[in-house]
Amino acid sequence: MRYWVQYHNFEKVNSLPEGEFGISTDKEDVLTSIGDTIFLIVGIGESPKQFLLWEQFICEEVFDNGEPPWQYSAFGDGWFLDQSRRNQTLLNRRTGFHDYLRWAQNFRVGFHEITDHPFLETLLKVSERCKPKSVATSKAVKEDASVTSDQETSQQVPNSVEKKNKQTPLASKTTEDTLPTKPENSSDNGAGFGNAVSNQQVEQAAINFVSRHFEAEGWAVTSVEAQKCGYDLSCTNGSDELQVEVKGISGDGKQFIITSNEASEAQKCNPEYRLAVVNRATSETPGLSIYTAEEFSKAFELRVISYAAMPKTASRR
Repeated sequence: MRYWVQYHNFEKVNSLPEGEFGISTDKEDVLTSIGDTIFLIVGIGESPKQFLLWEQFICEEVFDNGEPPWQYSAFGDGWFLDQSRRNQTLLNRRTGFHDYLRWAQNFRVGFHEITDHPFLETLLKVSERCKPKSVATSKAVKEDASVTSDQETSQQVPNSVEKKNKQTPLASKTTEDTLPTKPENSSDNGAGFGNAVSNQQVEQAAINFVSRHFEAEGWAVTSVEAQKCGYDLSCTNGSDELQVEVKGISGDGKQFIITSNEASEAQKCNPEYRLAVVNRATSETPGLSIYTAEEFSKAFELRVISYAAMPKTASRR
């Protein structure tokens, strides 16, 4: 596991991180951070600025098709540190902090790795010590998660937004996540996942639009998103049933993230499977394309963007 830091400048963003865990950034390195721990450090005030350790999380999902300057985004699950213990979360007086601050160029480097830096040990200790009581203390630091906000290009997910399709814990994740893409000569631009806030809005708008579409055609629509069964909506009409996976895209492109579980469902050639892709999902004129499993295989190719590395058994060594 590697460790990363992202910085949140309160004076520039004019808000403190809260709510759902998710970041957007212009740093491509975030695409390699699945399974890694990310810390969020918040800077508040001036002369002197106070630097507080705010969150910790393990990255579970990454996306690379947002619109500039939020091309890259990541999501995970974790905790906010208990800021009532500010004497503990304040990093300014911690041994080695100012050396680390100089090394990180006063956080001008943005999202950066800290795995081999000696100040990592301090971040781990402070985060564990200030973990909220609501978080199970029996879990190791490396099994928990929290979100960040980049100095120049991050947006925080508000309390009112619920994250869709959280993946299973990294410890049990054994297959690849894949990114379906159009052929290289396609003129479509990848789209659909901007900053962390818009990502949630796009997905929910797409779900609502597809639900209304099938209801207008006489189908009874039930959301099964929470069941993690490889699709989002169960649609029934008499004895007929459709299993509909929904993908929302903010622009006109047709590139999107599909998890290994979702891809597995799409590749079963199940006649009841449908993939519903909604372009311009949050606009007044969304576009809807619906694919059968066979049509999905013909229209898209899958590109691996991450793996889970598992210890080999004795027979495989």
